[in-house]
Amino acid sequence: MKILFVIDDYFNRSNGMCISTQRFVGQYKKMGQDVRILSTNLGGQADLSCSTIEH
Repeated sequence: MKILFVIDDYFNRSNGMCISTQRFVGQYKKMGQDVRILSTNLGGQADLSCSTIEH
């Protein structure tokens, strides 16, 4: 299964939603699922990056 999580601040270690999402991602990956995260790159290391989108 392919799973995409969209979250504003995935790498935040002090936010309950971010921590919960990190746990879900870890468990899905252990199950062999194809998991991707779409988020800002503040405080973490991205697997893939894209250029900044400006309005």
